[in-house]
Parts: sequence; C-alpha cells; structure tokens
Amino acid sequence: MHAVLMPALVLSTVLQPGSFLGRVLEWRPLRWVGTTSYSIYLWQMMFLPELASVKGHGFFHYLQQPPLNLLAILVTACLSRYLIEVPMTRLGHRLSANLPGPDSSPRPTLTPTIAMRGV
Repeated sequence: MHAVLMPALVLSTVLQPGSFLGRVLEWRPLRWVGTTSYSIYLWQMMFLPELASVKGHGFFHYLQQPPLNLLAILVTACLSRYLIEVPMTRLGHRLSANLPGPDSSPRPTLTPTIAMRGV
C-alpha cells in the first residue's frame, strides 16, 4: 500500500497545486526544510546514534541528547548548506557557463589554405 500511496500523494500535488496539501507543501518553512534536507540527512547520523555504544564522550555526549541533538543537527546542516553546498553550486554554475555546449562544433585550428601550403 505504501508503495502505491506515496507516489499518488506526490502526483496529486503536481496535478492540483492549489489543493490544501499542495499549499501546505509550498509553505515557506517546509520549502526551506526541503532544500536543506540533504544536509540534514548527512549530519543526522552524528547526533542521532542508534546504539548507546556509539555515543560520544564529554561535551559531545550532551549534543546527542534531546532536544540539543535536534538543534545541533539544524545548526550543522545550515552551516554545511550555506558555507559549502551553496558556494560550490554557484562555482559549478559559473564553470559550466564557460564550457561549450553540445551543439557547438569544435573550431578548426588550421584553415584549409594553411593546411594546403604544407602539402
């Protein structure tokens, strides 16, 4: 059931963006969570250990306890997103803007007249 209902839920918001669910998902805080979700995914493992044996020592141990663990995940994810991901994405866009597109043909280095002189 889950495998059928989740795609149907997503499809319903695509087909009817003005519906209640579509408007809820477009709410600014939820959109921000969506853009930050990869960073949250990366850092949650550090602050939500599954086993007691992998908990940190010292001060870090307190960052793995609720509610500080949620705050630590959010702060770390924001730092990662805005200090690493966003600048690297901008750099990638700048670098890719300078590359020739797939439809541009390579420019010949020698003109046919110069190439014929050497023959």
